Amino acid sequence: MSDTALPPPDPAAGEAAEQKANQARAAATEQLKAGTMTLDELFQASDAETEQREIGHMHVKHALEALPHIGDVKADELLKELNV
Repeated sequence: MSDTALPPPDPAAGEAAEQKANQARAAATEQLKAGTMTLDELFQASDAETEQREIGHMHVKHALEALPHIGDVKADELLKELNV
């Protein structure tokens, strides 16, 4: 076992990473709303090996609600139908 200690957490780096993730999810939401991104493209972009993996932490309901013609009620119905 190694005696090296972990470096202390860097709050500024954590906040910067959180801000970057929030911006990535907001951009994905806008692209879904505009119809320039499909759910399939969202899933591919959220793959752990891509630069946009932060959007993989987007709530499914929020992604559905961002799609054109799907609101809160329709998203709830879809999630219930899919047992999610």
